[in-house]
Amino acid sequence: MAIRLAQSIGIHVGVGRESQAKREERRRTWCVCILLDRVHAMTFGRPSMLHSQHHTTLPQMIDDEYFAVDVDEADRQQPLGVPCKSAYFASIVTLSDITAEILR
Repeated sequence: MAIRLAQSIGIHVGVGRESQAKREERRRTWCVCILLDRVHAMTFGRPSMLHSQHHTTLPQMIDDEYFAVDVDEADRQQPLGVPCKSAYFASIVTLSDITAEILR
C-alpha cells in the first residue's frame, strides 16, 4: 500500500527544480518503499510489486546536516574526513538490488 501511495504522489520521479534536501528526501523515501517491498517478497514468498525499472538513483553519500536547503543554492558535499552515517543505507539499497535479482 505504501508503494501505491508513494507512486500516486510521484515520490519515485524527479520533479524538476527542487532543493538538494527535498530531492534527497524523495529518493530516500522511495528507497525505503523499495526495501520494504523486497523484504516482504522475500519473507512471504510473494512476487515483488516493483520491477528493476522502478528503481531510482541511490541516495547521496551525505548526511542530513550538510544538505543545501534552498533551491538556488548549489548542492553540497560531505566534508572530507567526516564519516557518512547514511552510507550504510545506500549499501543496504544496493544489497536489496542483488537480493531482488536472486529472487527473480
